[in-house]
Amino acid sequence: MGIEITGVMIVNLVLGVAGTFIGIWLKRLDNDFADLKTDIKEIKRDYQTKEMANADAKHADAILSEIRDQLKNINQKLDNKADK
Repeated sequence: MGIEITGVMIVNLVLGVAGTFIGIWLKRLDNDFADLKTDIKEIKRDYQTKEMANADAKHADAILSEIRDQLKNINQKLDNKADK
């Protein structure tokens, strides 16, 4: 009264174990894709366009130009005082 192990039972066992591991792998892939979608949304939100970068650079250049002009004026005034 023993249990006979047949080839069909072995194949079913192997397929069951393989199916379990494939299911776990597919679930991990699904989670990874969800994480990637979230990352893409964050990148789209935080990405600075070229137009915005150019505008920021122009603004910074304008401020630096104003500072340079003010320093030239101060330097000129100091030179005029030193000449007196």
